[in-house]
Parts: sequence; structure tokens; C-alpha cells
Amino acid sequence: MNNGESRFNEQELTGLIHSLRMEKERYKQEELAQKIGSMKCERTAELVAHLLYSEDAYIRNMAIELLICLEEKALPVLKEKMRDRDRNIRKFAMDALKHIKGKHSCEIALAALEDPDQNVVEAALEVIGEQSYKEATGKLLHVLEETNSLWIINALLGTFEKLKVKELSGVIGEKILSMDISAMEKNILMNTYVRALGTIGSYPDVELILYKYSRDFLIEDSNLVFGLCGLIVNNEILRLPEEVALELERVFKEHWDYRDSDQLLVSLTAFVQLQMGFFLCHIKEIYDFYKGQEFFTENLHDLVQKLDGFPAGFLNEILACQEPELVMLGLKLIRAKQIRGFNGIVEDLCRSQYRDISELAISIIAEMDSYRNAVLLEKLTDFSDEAEVASVKSKWAIEPQDMNFLLPKLEHQSKKVRRVVAQKLTLHPGKVNLELLEEIVRRNSGEAGIEALEVLFRFNPDIGWRHITSRMDCMDENVRAGLIGIVECSSESLFYSFMNTMINDPSPVVRKRAIKALYKRIDDRSLRLLERLYEDEWDVVNRMEIILNLCKFKNDNAFRMAIAAAGSSDTLTRIAAVKSLSLFHTNGANDVLKSLLDDRSDEVREAAREALLGTEVMKWY
Repeated sequence: MNNGESRFNEQELTGLIHSLRMEKERYKQEELAQKIGSMKCERTAELVAHLLYSEDAYIRNMAIELLICLEEKALPVLKEKMRDRDRNIRKFAMDALKHIKGKHSCEIALAALEDPDQNVVEAALEVIGEQSYKEATGKLLHVLEETNSLWIINALLGTFEKLKVKELSGVIGEKILSMDISAMEKNILMNTYVRALGTIGSYPDVELILYKYSRDFLIEDSNLVFGLCGLIVNNEILRLPEEVALELERVFKEHWDYRDSDQLLVSLTAFVQLQMGFFLCHIKEIYDFYKGQEFFTENLHDLVQKLDGFPAGFLNEILACQEPELVMLGLKLIRAKQIRGFNGIVEDLCRSQYRDISELAISIIAEMDSYRNAVLLEKLTDFSDEAEVASVKSKWAIEPQDMNFLLPKLEHQSKKVRRVVAQKLTLHPGKVNLELLEEIVRRNSGEAGIEALEVLFRFNPDIGWRHITSRMDCMDENVRAGLIGIVECSSESLFYSFMNTMINDPSPVVRKRAIKALYKRIDDRSLRLLERLYEDEWDVVNRMEIILNLCKFKNDNAFRMAIAAAGSSDTLTRIAAVKSLSLFHTNGANDVLKSLLDDRSDEVREAAREALLGTEVMKWY
């Protein structure tokens, strides 16, 4: 940049700042400020700093925002402004520094702790606290020792809290108690201190708050509870002497307000940590107050689940209430903690209009020994797919009468139900009536008959195979894909004969299923079929699927296919080749990956770089 251009820019900048001073329309002022803020240099900061002297508060605030926007470029002028005779200018400089992160900002604030103006010192403490500048701890302690200002000490407490400086709590307490100030002023400081102890305090401070501070001073309820709960949580206190625990619970019951959202999470965490479940007596009120908040119910469940016991009537109350999420909470607690004795309520909830509730209640009836009720599950099968599944799973030793229950389920509208029935039946080949089973297969030639055909094929491959071949030309691609899943368990000759046809299927969905089936049999015949499929495959996702899994074969032919794919004109195929080659872990693979570092595609180059880095990690490991 030449000198003429530099002068031009400064002239432009000076003109913009002058226009900003004179302009009265807010939106035009914003436009001017954006242009000024884009000129990020120290000279901009110097000229903008003059706006801090404006009588217009809006212009002054805009100047602070601009200095924040200029970040480190503004630091020299802000440091200079700390020597200004006008205390307001020094305060404005601190307001900007609070948002310019970095050690230099904190060092300027640290020096400002010597400022004669109380407001500037408080602003400097905010900078140190907001930026968690722990290196200032020694200086802060010195300020604490030297000052008798109520407001500076109050600000110091907030800074110590943000810095989480635990070792100074005793010193701070002694300072406050020894100060020669009015009772009202000392009470103000003690309130701030008790609240801060939640962060900076330690185990002994629990008893100090309970037996000294809360009795000698008028501590506001929110500060008292927040301080005590913070101490419990931050110091991971799990047990207290019985006398202290009883007094603590009394204080909580008397002073805790669940409507104070600032302390709700920390207070509930503390109660649960100490196994104080008294708050559950207000569970409906708490839920009503906070149910609109995101993740509140999930967090509440996670906390309540950590309690060892519950107040009498608590589960009865929430299981019978009209709030579905509270009912779900009760059911989750029953299942997670294996709570007995609520059979009647849980059985009634199996027919709830809310699907989540009915499914969870049914799972409890099916899974928990103390709630198991096979008769009820069978009665519920028309009401819920989950009940159907649970009822099928509940059949342990299959009896002849059970077949009358299970076989018809192979024609159920729910695939989930048909699937679990098929899994159950294949465990009992000698007990299934094959004639009835084949009748079901004949009646269901579409996708709904796949599970029945799979069972038939498992029990009698010859009969099953006739039905399979008759459906290979089915118009429904899902049926043809389902046939591949059935044949996966067949002998090699049948499998490969069948797959030789299916790799030529017109549907990419069917060919994808064929690819997955071939990768379950790692041998040369599978690889040859995959190679043939790859040569004619037009679906990019299927081509990627083939290339991504080549490393499973661990032979030269698979390696050559991966190298060839690395030269594909398709970007996604080359990315798949990169990932596949990275799993061969050979020098030859690494050579190809290195060549792809110069690929025309950013995505391929990045994939190659990550693959090579991963290879190096593997070598070192």
C-alpha cells in the first residue's frame, strides 16, 4: 500500500466518522459503523476512540462496539485511554476490554485495579472474571486486603467465583466479618459471599453457613440454597454427619423454591447426591412449571433415577396423573430400578391411548418376572404390535397349542411381528406343521409372505426353493430383495446360482441387497460376482458399497479393483477407493493414496490426507 493510498483511506475513514457523528438516522448510523469496522487497523481504533467523548450515549455505545470489533487492533488505544483524566472514558475502555479476549486485555485490567475510581475497578474485575484470568489471583487478594469498599469487595466476590478460587474462602470470610461497616452493608456482603461459596467454598463451609452465617445474618433464601447446593455438588459431598444432614434437609425444605429457575438444576442435583427425595412430593408442581423447557423431563428422569428410595405414594401419584411424561417417568423408574408391586396400574397402562406409555408398560409386563402376564399379553395382541412381539417372545418352550397362536402371526400386517415369529419358529423345526406353513406362503405372495417363506425354506429347502424361483420375477422389488435374505443361508451351489441372476436385477435396491449378501461370503466366487456387478453398475451408492468393502477379501484381485476405482471419473467412487485402500495397510496402497493428494477434487485430497495420517498413527501404535 503506497502513501497516497494510505492518506486516501484515512481521509475516507475520517469522513465516515464525521458522518457518523452528524447522522441522526439510526439505520444510516449502523451502515456507517459497518464500513468503519471493516477497516481493521490501529489508526481506525485511534479515530473511533474520539467517539467515546460524544454527548450522545448511542454514539458512545457504538464506539465501544466498534473497538470490540477491531479486537487486538484496539488494545494500544484502550491502554492509552486508561490514563485519561475522565473516569468515564476509563470505564468505557474497560467495557470494551471485557469482550476482547486475551492476555493483553487482562493485563490492562490488572493494572486498572489501582485506579482511584471505584467504578473503573469494578469494571476491571469484570474483565478478569469474564476472561477467567487466574494469574490475577494474587493481585485480587491484595486488593481484598487493602480495600474497605463495600462495592469493590462485592465485585471481588463475583470475580473469585468466576475464577473458582477455592483456597481463599476462609480469608474472604474473615475479611468480611472484621470490616468496620454497618450491619446492613455487612449483610449485603454476606449474602454475596454465601452464594459465592457454592463455587469457591469447601466442605467445612457447609456447617459455617448452617450454624453461623444463616443465624447471624439475614441471608436471602435463594442465596442460602444456592450456596449450600453448590457446595454439595462442586465438592462431590455424598455423606454428612447425621445431625448436619438433618439440619441441611430442614433448611432445604423451609427455604427452597422450585420456581427459582437459576438454582433448579444445581439444587436437584444436590438433593439427589445426598439422597434427599423430599422434592418428589412437589413433582407435579415442578413439572407443570418447567415442562416447556427443552430437555427438562429427560434431565429430571436422569436425576430421579439416582435416588435409592422414593416417598410413600410418589409412584402411585405420577402413574395415575394426567401428564404422559410423568407417567413415562414412573414406568421408566419401575423398569430401571426393578420396583415391584404396581402390577394393576401397569397392566391398565398397557391400554393407554399414548403409544409410548402402552409400549413401555407392555415391555414391563413381558420382561420383568414380577409383572409377567402371558395371558394379558395375548389379550393385548389386537391392541398393540408391541404386545404381539412381547407375547411371541414370552413363549419359552413351544407347546402344540402355541403353534395355533404363532403360525397365524406370520400373516400379521407388522413386519416386526412377522420377524419375531419367524425367529421363534425356526428354533422348533419338528413342531411346525409344514402343510399349514406352505398354505400361508401360497396365500401371501407379496412382501408380507417373506418371513413365512424363510421359515419354510429353513425346514424344507426343496419346497421352499420352488416358491423362491416362482417369485424371482415378482414386480415388487422388496420381494426380490427379501428372497436374497432367505437364500443367504443356503448351500454354496444354490447361493451362487441364485446370486448370478440377482446381480443383474434392474432394481438398485435388489442389487444393493445382493452386494451385502456377497460380502458375507468372503471367497473368490463372491469377488468375481462383485467385479461383474461393478463393471455394469450405474448406481453410485452401490459402486461405493462394492469398493468400500474390498479390503475384506485381502487378495490381489480386490486390491487391483480398489486401485482401478481410485482412477474413476466419479468423485464419490474415488473417495470410496481412498477409504478402502487405507484398510489394506500396504506400501502399494500408501503409494496410491499419496498420488491422490494431487487429485482435482478437494474432497478426495482431504480423504487421502486423513487416510495417510491414520496409516501413520497405526504404524506408531
